[in-house]
Amino acid sequence: MGKQEDMMKKMAEEHQKLTSNIRKIVKEDKRYDESAYHFVNHAVKHTVEKIAKENRHVTGGELVDGIAELAKKEFGLLSKEVLENWGIENSTAIGNIVYNMIEKQLLSKTPEDSIEDFKAYEKYPDLFTSRFKIESKKETPPIII
Repeated sequence: MGKQEDMMKKMAEEHQKLTSNIRKIVKEDKRYDESAYHFVNHAVKHTVEKIAKENRHVTGGELVDGIAELAKKEFGLLSKEVLENWGIENSTAIGNIVYNMIEKQLLSKTPEDSIEDFKAYEKYPDLFTSRFKIESKKETPPIII
């Protein structure tokens, strides 16, 4: 096998391990769909890439923002519905998913991190919906005489 095949095999094994661990979490905590965990994992990577040049840990708030941004990018106007279908109705749900993944050592945290970091966003009830509004250019319609 060449380097590329080895890398592909390793990636497949890592994905299989991730999926296996997520299924264990979902068996224990049925509030969130398996897809929610995969999406949060993907959003963590997305958010880390955004701050990569800063070489630091992602905060709960940054992750909430990253999830909203990635959902908009991937699902567009259906973002809210997709997330809610998976059980992600607010930032507390994101925190619960993250901390379930931390318990299974799929994600890590610093001593300063807390699930309360995610709950702090609850004061913004339109956290997701406000990010998905269609922004239209207001143009004056032509006047036909």
